[in-house]
Amino acid sequence: MNQLELRTYTRAEIAEALSVNLNDSKHFKRNVENKLSKWGYRYEYTTPAVTITYKPETPKERLAEIVYRCFGMDIQVDALQFGCFISAFTDIEGFASMPWEERAKAYYKRYGECVDARTLSNWCRHLIEKGIIAVSGESVAWKTIIIDHKKIRYPLSASEPNEMYDYFQQRSEIFSEEYQLALDSMKYSGFTKAQAQAKAEAWKETYKRLWADYQCCYYYCKCFTFGAFGDSIAHPELFEVYELAQELAFGASAEYEAKQKAEEEARSHQFIF
Repeated sequence: MNQLELRTYTRAEIAEALSVNLNDSKHFKRNVENKLSKWGYRYEYTTPAVTITYKPETPKERLAEIVYRCFGMDIQVDALQFGCFISAFTDIEGFASMPWEERAKAYYKRYGECVDARTLSNWCRHLIEKGIIAVSGESVAWKTIIIDHKKIRYPLSASEPNEMYDYFQQRSEIFSEEYQLALDSMKYSGFTKAQAQAKAEAWKETYKRLWADYQCCYYYCKCFTFGAFGDSIAHPELFEVYELAQELAFGASAEYEAKQKAEEEARSHQFIF
């Protein structure tokens, strides 16, 4: 990705560089300033020209520019956290095929950055739409149980597949039964609405009955792969994004490890004295 230079741009030049409509005189200034500010540039605006006085230079600033400018991410997205998310696919074993709640835990444990599961999922969905993350045909089986009122998730071990197969077979049978019962009880005039409502009710009752029988829940997590896919191959900034993300993630991980070590040492001194 080519950054803007530290120089003066004519109105025509800045309009082309920012993909702003030159003929929209009413909103031209606002559109130019919004983009430059969002991308992390400092500037001096005059009617005939715009002078760039600062451009993103640090790894976080440069990644933020690409994230906002090329990936179309919202300005609220923190570039450091986003960089750690990208790096997690190679830094954290199994990250590509975890439930989102487990990803959030593993992410925090590695980088010390608190990002909830829904946010990580939204980032992933956005990058899938951009062709930067691909959904693999492979998946990993997971199991959820509750111990002492705490939900525990873990990938399925080799000793559990038979129970999982029985679980899915029974799930199919129960759902068919519950779906028909739900449809029969629906009184909506529109069949489409009744069908959607019936499915929701059927799944709810299905998992309730399965939990009563198995005291657990089995499910599959599809695998994701970060890289150049489809139209995204035409974006050379992907390579820069990965390099910047790795640099930021390494720093975050090292800083978090140092913080944990300092806290452990502080606790040990408390016991000594």
